[in-house]
Amino acid sequence: MDAIWIVAEDKIKAAIKNGELDNLKGMGKPIVFKDVLPGMPQETKMAYQMLRNAGFDPLEVEKEIEEQTKGAKLDDLLEERQTKETKSFKQYAKKIYNKFSK
Repeated sequence: MDAIWIVAEDKIKAAIKNGELDNLKGMGKPIVFKDVLPGMPQETKMAYQMLRNAGFDPLEVEKEIEEQTKGAKLDDLLEERQTKETKSFKQYAKKIYNKFSK
């Protein structure tokens, strides 16, 4: 065991002995864990939970990736059709990108 583990255990035991943990909210009741992502494989849930614990919302990250992918596809299409340099496209470029990024 690590020294930190031993110190933590000692502090918890002392708190229990002194009655500091007697009147905690929900004491004696089972802990109910809400399944945030039902139907998702356990391995994927674990990865999502790790991202969430690190301060990232995995669903927002996926949405952002999808939006970036749409923008890249639009860029590729415009380059392929050689319309990116036309005068009319330059006038409406911002509106077009806003429309496709939603």
